[in-house]
Amino acid sequence: MLLNNQLQVVENRKKNATLEAYFIPRTTHGAQKSLQSCWKNKEVIERCDLAIAKWMIDACVPFNTANSIYYQHAIDGITTMGPGYKGPNFHALRGYYLAKAVDEMKIFVESYREIWKKTGCTLMADGWTDQKRRNLINFLVYCPEGTVFLKTVDASEASKAAMLLYKLFREVVLFVGPENIVRMVTGNASNYVVASKLLVEEFPSMFWSPYAANCINLILQDVGKLQSICSVVDHASSITKYIYNHCYPLHLMRKFTRGKEILQPAPTPFATNFITLQSILVHKDNLRAMVTSREWVSSTYAKDNKGKKFIDSVLNSIFWGECASIVRMTEPLVRVLRIVDSDDRPAMRYLYEAIHSAKEEMLRRFQRKMTEVQPFLNIINNRWDEQLYRKLYAAGFWLNPRFQYDVNLMDRYTNTISRLLDVVEKSANENAILLSKLTSEMKLFRNAEHDFGRVSARNDRTLLPPGILLFSYSM
Repeated sequence: MLLNNQLQVVENRKKNATLEAYFIPRTTHGAQKSLQSCWKNKEVIERCDLAIAKWMIDACVPFNTANSIYYQHAIDGITTMGPGYKGPNFHALRGYYLAKAVDEMKIFVESYREIWKKTGCTLMADGWTDQKRRNLINFLVYCPEGTVFLKTVDASEASKAAMLLYKLFREVVLFVGPENIVRMVTGNASNYVVASKLLVEEFPSMFWSPYAANCINLILQDVGKLQSICSVVDHASSITKYIYNHCYPLHLMRKFTRGKEILQPAPTPFATNFITLQSILVHKDNLRAMVTSREWVSSTYAKDNKGKKFIDSVLNSIFWGECASIVRMTEPLVRVLRIVDSDDRPAMRYLYEAIHSAKEEMLRRFQRKMTEVQPFLNIINNRWDEQLYRKLYAAGFWLNPRFQYDVNLMDRYTNTISRLLDVVEKSANENAILLSKLTSEMKLFRNAEHDFGRVSARNDRTLLPPGILLFSYSM
């Protein structure tokens, strides 16, 4: 029937053909569009966009879902169906299609296994508590190709018992493959530490380390407990609280800072205090100009007791001097936190150098005030030695081309070669052939021989991430 209808349409066109049929009409695809058709096209697009927006608003769908990689795929799929297409209903979405999406994701995860075998991977156990106060653990696997989410486990019963955590971790390790895992990263709570040590004893080729960002956060927490820091942080907190709790002072502050905020988001809770100190110090002159301005002096806020205390706090020169000193002291440490909390590059290859450079910079800045800097260094050294430092960080430093070919830097950290050899021997796991191959490649890399000595390799030492560079020139 359909074929007959199409043939009939062709016959009718032949019968009604005129001279105009031999020319391309202006309304065909690819022809120059008239102004009226352009306006109509814009109206159609706007109606379609508005329909999507209304659906998102009515269903309380977050607007940032438009950034999803599946957003345009969904729209393309709907447009290919044409008008009249009815989307899947509630039961189909939560049943059949959810199961189908899970199956596709399992296939996707399985496709990464070959990469894990080739490059090794890091297994991460990220514990958190939901609104129902359940202790959940997200398991993720990282490799140079990207991070894969495995699953979330309700570990409310196992979270307090190290043996139960060990059994849970062991199950995930066996799923990923212990021969593929280079390192496991967890929190630094005592039960996590015990469970991880049991795993390392069972699988000798595997390393363990706590989350670096968490450890740096604990360093900042310990620093914040120092009496000299507490008083300055409290002083700064009184300034920010007053401003953000009153509409007119907040308006004036934004006017004098040209729309900039003095409260800045921080990667971790305890970093907020020190990042806020940095921000307040940057806007010191703006805040002082604000409380001495005509707008402030003529307002009712300048005449009440709280307002007067706020003015005294802002104009307190002793506070600003102490604030500047603390910022100079903690800025290198906050910089380390930004490195380990960044998603731009893996931090393991940079952490060793970053933490040592931070300590050296603190010493340089306060070389004439060693009594002031020593409590900070003691806190860093205690956390670094007891929790954070791992041989893998020294190995990552040595294998980073950015540092390896800096003669002065390598001379300062000659002990990293010993830590690297410890890592290599453990990774070889008594395999003499593999150990010999690894040590010979270390020599090639150290001396920049063969492909490591190419002009392109030399130029890319500080440009490409170390993992990509080493993989590219060791093929």
